[in-house]
Amino acid sequence: MRDVPLLPASTTSPELGALHADPAAWLPHAEDIARAQGLPGEARAFPDGSNLVAAIGERHVLKLFAPFLAHQHRSERAALATSPARSTWPFRRSSPTASTRAGRG
Repeated sequence: MRDVPLLPASTTSPELGALHADPAAWLPHAEDIARAQGLPGEARAFPDGSNLVAAIGERHVLKLFAPFLAHQHRSERAALATSPARSTWPFRRSSPTASTRAGRG
């Protein structure tokens, strides 16, 4: 794991906006989480959206949800679980807590 400050445990919308605007502040955490999950590749930030989203290599996407957006996490997990694409698009189902523990905070 890298020697970088932990992501905030409790993030407000303005704090998330500031993190989103500064990928260097959160991409190391995304890479740590990806490595802990066995996903190869460098993390590259997606510039749009309401969450912190990174491409990991050429085959994976990692999305970090702030605690106040946990409802979005639940909704996306439910949608992915019923998607016809699930048979051709492998994805790891991790709870926000599990992803946080596997990563930096």
